[in-house]
Amino acid sequence: MPPKLRGLIPFAEKWGIEDDLMREDMVAKHPEEAKELNEILHAYEDDFDAWLGGPEAKVGSNSAEYHAFSAMRMAADSA
Repeated sequence: MPPKLRGLIPFAEKWGIEDDLMREDMVAKHPEEAKELNEILHAYEDDFDAWLGGPEAKVGSNSAEYHAFSAMRMAADSA
């Protein structure tokens, strides 16, 4: 995980839900928080793209952090 993204760990713990239905339910139940998340993550777009679209994306077994941050980004995109 890039050091610049480590400050987002609390958000990933809350929003990094891998199950699509559960994640969408969370967004639906907390729309204002999801919009705030989207605004916060927007500042890190290039960092996310470099990490989540970089070499680790090609590895057969991604880290738990990779999955949580990917799911968190999907939640933000759904807001």
